[in-house]
Amino acid sequence: MNYATQHHTGYNSVTQQTSATAISPTFRGIFSLSETSKRPSENSKRQATSCTDISIANGFLRTQFSPKMQVSEEITKQSKKVQTQTEKDFYKSLIQLADYYKVRPMKTQHLEYPYNIRLAYWDIKRKLKETLNDNNEVHIIQTAENQTVLSVSETYDTDSYLYYVPIHSLFKMLNNKEYKQTKILLFSVFSYLYRNIGIPFYREEDAYLFWLYDMTKDWIIEGEMYDGDEEHKTQTLKEIAQCEYIGDTILKKIQSQENLHHWQQRLQSFCVKNEFDNKLFSIAEQFYQLWQDYPNECVFRYANPQNEYNDECLTMDKYLSFTCSFEGVLQDQINEILNNDLSVYSEMQEPTLHKIFNGKEIPNQNFDFEHRFFNLLDKLICLLA
Repeated sequence: MNYATQHHTGYNSVTQQTSATAISPTFRGIFSLSETSKRPSENSKRQATSCTDISIANGFLRTQFSPKMQVSEEITKQSKKVQTQTEKDFYKSLIQLADYYKVRPMKTQHLEYPYNIRLAYWDIKRKLKETLNDNNEVHIIQTAENQTVLSVSETYDTDSYLYYVPIHSLFKMLNNKEYKQTKILLFSVFSYLYRNIGIPFYREEDAYLFWLYDMTKDWIIEGEMYDGDEEHKTQTLKEIAQCEYIGDTILKKIQSQENLHHWQQRLQSFCVKNEFDNKLFSIAEQFYQLWQDYPNECVFRYANPQNEYNDECLTMDKYLSFTCSFEGVLQDQINEILNNDLSVYSEMQEPTLHKIFNGKEIPNQNFDFEHRFFNLLDKLICLLA
């Protein structure tokens, strides 16, 4: 999809630099990419306030003074005709944006150009931050038709987690008749995640985790790990072989389209025997409904393709994947490599919508699919961990 080219128009504020985040894996398998510092609890009792008996000019103190604005040379050289057209395009765009997001913009048309536009821009950014919970960026852009309009980039917050789906629990069910209905229902869910959603599988060479497992294996064989510690070396190589065998076995199972054809039937015939079955059935049923509501959608549908060429950006295919397990000596090594590798990224690719308010109809796009999908994936990972 082609979007209007963004230019520096002289109205935008300075963009903040994004700082690098630290990786902090947790046991449950959804690894947080940054540690959140805990704020000290605030005293519930407010400090008593006192005031003077002297009457002062409160009206002066309540007066809001407009900040000074530095106007770029590009704007000062604009002709009166260009200024008038810029104001017309901008306020038309502002009205469309305000109507779309159901916000009331500040009235600034009576102010002098270009301060009126700068103030309106500041105001609408502040109000959208409140409406969209900070997950948006507002820009003033110039379209190919030379219109000065507003654009909004909405981003779905994935909470800086690594969504790695463990398959080891499913593998242990394969030869146990007691789990027959459970395993075939998981086959349907996993097939949907692999075939339709597009989640990478760690045994396929283009997957990020394939590289991690393969690199760990090479380091051990070449003696760069466990130098002199034969016990840990043997144990880790054994676990790598097991992960490869488990992955190859499960991958063949979930590649079959039959798992999707029989998904509804498996839900209808499923008999809940315990709490695990109850949770799994609820998750599988909701995933099935998500598939019915969005039969042709995958999780990468709104991924910004420009991020793929940014070496400092953690792309979605790196924090979404099937993995073998969260336990064992091998996983400890994988976690350490993840910490070292992912800590170099300063940005994170997340589902993003770009909306341009140029008078044309805005596409009916939202994050309903992403919201339901990531919540369900979170629950599935916790269940299987």
